[in-house]
Amino acid sequence: MKPYRVPQLARKYVEYDMIQQHTEMPAFPDSRTRLMFVFLNRNAQELHASEDELYALVTSLVQMGLDTHDMIDTLSGIRSPEEMRSRQLKVLAGDYFSSRFYQLLALAGRITAISKLSDAVCEVNAGKMSLYWGMKQFRLDATQYLTQMVRFKKELFYHSLHL
Repeated sequence: MKPYRVPQLARKYVEYDMIQQHTEMPAFPDSRTRLMFVFLNRNAQELHASEDELYALVTSLVQMGLDTHDMIDTLSGIRSPEEMRSRQLKVLAGDYFSSRFYQLLALAGRITAISKLSDAVCEVNAGKMSLYWGMKQFRLDATQYLTQMVRFKKELFYHSLHL
């Protein structure tokens, strides 16, 4: 089995001084990525190991993009320049993390994987919209909320096992 080095590969995409100085970012989803890598790699031959690493990397970047967007303050009101900068950087960083998967998979010629992972992102976002709508109308209890949030956190990784 190939050694696990996805976090090291992700660093060049997620560690930027400007972002780290001016806003809080979500942690790299290491435990989920490691588990996904093990599942992908368990029966892989060396020929496919780099592809498994690519899928683990792009899925973790998309998850970081979604997690970053989840941290964006949606309250209206006047913000300080520092708060506005932090919010804007979260929007841009989330978009950047999410967009890198397109580039990395396209460069590897994995167009079908782009489509499948994009569909998974669409499912997660549609589910989140339903969740937020239910919350706004006070139709969710704590158990329902937690169940849905757990589902969203695992959805991309589940779909990535079938790329």
